[in-house]
Amino acid sequence: MPKSPPNPYRNYDIDDWQWEFLKRNKRYQRAYKAIEWLRKRLDKQYPNKQLGSFSASGGYFHFTREYLGNGSIWRFDESSLRDEDKDGLGINWYLDLPSPTSSSIEYKAKILRMMRPRAVVKLGEWSDKDGQHLDIRPPFREQKLAILIDVRYETGRIVSELKKILKLPRPKTRNRLDLYEQYLAVWDRFQTKKTAEQIAAELYPEVYKTKGGNISGDKSSLSTMIYDHRDRAQELIDSAFPTRSRPRKIQK
Repeated sequence: MPKSPPNPYRNYDIDDWQWEFLKRNKRYQRAYKAIEWLRKRLDKQYPNKQLGSFSASGGYFHFTREYLGNGSIWRFDESSLRDEDKDGLGINWYLDLPSPTSSSIEYKAKILRMMRPRAVVKLGEWSDKDGQHLDIRPPFREQKLAILIDVRYETGRIVSELKKILKLPRPKTRNRLDLYEQYLAVWDRFQTKKTAEQIAAELYPEVYKTKGGNISGDKSSLSTMIYDHRDRAQELIDSAFPTRSRPRKIQK
């Protein structure tokens, strides 16, 4: 019998799965194209210069070129914004997003800014090791806590209070990493205009052929599971790059 191809998701962790859902998000895809367009425009207009600017909506947005190893990256200067525009504005501080066609390794290197996440880090801790600008702040609020500790208190009290924090109720929804591969398999096939029946027959042939099975019962319930997997995948894709709402301005 021919060997089956290796499972690309075999060694995936939560960060790898985050990238799989994020790169399928339409808003992320548009953001990547917009940032690439702006980065190339700055490179063309300001070659070999450290400062660059971009005009839009009657204002100028300033960028500073930072050199990292053999390349460079444009960093946004927040001070160029008006005070009323600073709050609630989703800003990508560095014009450097991984392409939706890239691997999760590049995502980890650019978005998470670290290859080996640490359990404990200082808020806003930075490292320039090996010529790379690494941001090792905790990447996901739902998995990690950013904690400030007042070291004037004795160690016993600090540990006691940390234990109380760690005993807080866990989120009602939990990550079903064991089902993520199925979610994506179903979602990707729906994008090719396949029907739920075609997907069920392709992904779960043995269950589809019979009215019984260990997965979902008869064909109608199998179809229900297919739609549930599609909807769950869509929820994860949408939440991977959520929209940001601007705060309402107070009328003076």
